[in-house]
Amino acid sequence: MDPADLAAELPPGRASVRAAARVLSSALRGDPGFSHVLPEPRVRRSALDAIHHVGLTDGLRHGRVLGVHDDAGLAGVAVWYPPGAYPMSPLRKLRTLGPLVPVALAHPLRTAALARFGSAVEAGLRDAVPREGAWYLEVLGVRPDAQRRGHGRRLLAPVLADADRTATSCYLETSREENVRYYEGFGFRVVGEITALRPHGPVEAQMLRAPRGG
Repeated sequence: MDPADLAAELPPGRASVRAAARVLSSALRGDPGFSHVLPEPRVRRSALDAIHHVGLTDGLRHGRVLGVHDDAGLAGVAVWYPPGAYPMSPLRKLRTLGPLVPVALAHPLRTAALARFGSAVEAGLRDAVPREGAWYLEVLGVRPDAQRRGHGRRLLAPVLADADRTATSCYLETSREENVRYYEGFGFRVVGEITALRPHGPVEAQMLRAPRGG
């Protein structure tokens, strides 16, 4: 892959967070997990905006936030955490959860369900990654009108290359079967399931990628 074709790290600051949160919220509005926990579209929209604001703010401080652009602006975003940087510590959560407070006050039951799901995701990560740790793809999303143009590949490539150089695994989870097949094309394999949303909600496939030798 031509280096000029790779994603670039977004600069820190509120402008990056706002722009990236808009992209991720639009990309993941139909996500099966979020749709199950937050079935009302208006509530889901406001919650996703807050969730991605929190994740991006923390990711810019403790991970790598990558972006790709097209003629219309920011087209896709990925938040990656290096080994040992995720889950967040309690102190980090306290520092970043402010945007979720209005959502929690307005929709306490939905927020509680979302928190339980988040805890299950964190527990699944701890169980699935090797002892030496792994890069964690916390979220990847491409603007709906910019999908199927190679942006996802560009958002994956820099960290996968770094992981291969340092012999480090990579981990993610997804609730979409088509995403499982997509990530398998990059060397990820299903290693487990997060079933916290059963019996009526989707299963999250846990996927791990072993480093590739040079």
